[in-house]
Amino acid sequence: MRTFKILTLVFCFVSTGLVTNAQKIKSEKVSTTFLKYPKVQVNSLQGLTFRAAKSGDFVVGEAVMKETKSTCVPKGGGLKDVVEVPTYYYEIPVKTPSAIVSVKNAEGEVIFAEEVLKAEDDHSLYGYDQCNNWWKPSLEKKWAEEGQEHMKNGNKFKIENAIEEAKSKIKSDLFYELVPSDFEVNWFKKKDYDYSELEEAAKIAVSGYELFNESYNSEKARAKLGEAVTLWSKAIEELNQEDKDARINKKVGKSIYYDMARALMYMEKFDEAAEAIKAARDLTSSNISNNTTIAQEELYRKIMERKINVEEFAGKAVVYAPENFHIELLDDSQYALLKADLKDHNYNEKSSEFATEMAIYMEEKKKLDEAIAKGEVNPYEHQMTKTTTQGYMLMLYNKDEFPIEITQLTQLNQLFISNGKITSIPREIAALENLKKLNLANNQLTSLPAEIGELKNLKTLNVKGNNIPQSDIDAIQAKLPKCKIKI
Repeated sequence: MRTFKILTLVFCFVSTGLVTNAQKIKSEKVSTTFLKYPKVQVNSLQGLTFRAAKSGDFVVGEAVMKETKSTCVPKGGGLKDVVEVPTYYYEIPVKTPSAIVSVKNAEGEVIFAEEVLKAEDDHSLYGYDQCNNWWKPSLEKKWAEEGQEHMKNGNKFKIENAIEEAKSKIKSDLFYELVPSDFEVNWFKKKDYDYSELEEAAKIAVSGYELFNESYNSEKARAKLGEAVTLWSKAIEELNQEDKDARINKKVGKSIYYDMARALMYMEKFDEAAEAIKAARDLTSSNISNNTTIAQEELYRKIMERKINVEEFAGKAVVYAPENFHIELLDDSQYALLKADLKDHNYNEKSSEFATEMAIYMEEKKKLDEAIAKGEVNPYEHQMTKTTTQGYMLMLYNKDEFPIEITQLTQLNQLFISNGKITSIPREIAALENLKKLNLANNQLTSLPAEIGELKNLKTLNVKGNNIPQSDIDAIQAKLPKCKIKI
């Protein structure tokens, strides 16, 4: 027992030391707004038609009385007198009709359509969990007197509520909105280091974000964020991702890049913002989705969508949604027309979503092609994949020659470059010191360089479907006795 206590004390001491030595994340809270762009912009309500229709009536089934237990206070009693008693209620099956809301512009084009109520089997409850429904005859009498009116009003409310909810969606899809946004800007604290410039950057950024509450297009706000970005950029020059005890280590650098990315997005410097969030992702060691990677990916997508919106709506007037507007409920016979509107709109919306995805892809491809052309990025680096069990992997097929650039990817654990016309392997392959699996099957190789024997971590070498002399195989096997060579 004494030994356990001593070990516990030692562990607590060591743990305390580690926590004390680590950077503590501090944060400044932000409450700001940003301008949300519409999916389809309209200039005013003039010429717009707002219509709704349903596919028939609600079909009400036979009410069935059921029993439950309710927590009740006896008449004249208090909380200390609470008891649980059996009570009764009616469950009424209801077949709900479909209801569609459609909006057309002055030219008769469908600019919004949504099924706001779905046709389905549902149910309604009458008298559920009410303490005064402890006596069946009393409930039966009330249902006989009120049941029909209850169902009529309830079904009417469902339709009205669905149409009212559609108004919020219409405002979001067709008009600009000032959307409130709350988040935190981080800085760090550690006994041995001075992070005053990061604290200053966070506070400057907060003051900038707050200015957007006064004007969504505030130049003063952008200037403030620019000051913060300058301080962050200077700090990130110290980044040392190899040393976890460095002042600007991987953890701190990741946070700085994320805050920079968001600030640059608000400043509408989208290319710089995208580079910053990519840098944050590169510093995130996990290849599995978690809260950090999800937040990074969401911000990256928001940056790219924002860039597309700004370009698409450039020069157009900012028109906000009206406080209220009326949606006309048509006769049920008009439901088929609105269903056709819904079909057209769904097709157009999917086409728009595809166009957005394609625009983001093309933007990424353009930047990648430019970086490769300048020699800033290895042309095969983006083709690598990483898994928790297999490490870094690259798979290429139908190659006429072995790309020399691959030998710069020293983190590679698996390389598949099969089913091509490769006739030789460069001696520089020795640089792939972390390679565990090499698949060169079904090419046109007639020899193997001795340097493959220097890949001390190689476990499997597949050279099937080539014409390699046994002497080359034996030479490599002698250097790598534990490597399985498939010929």
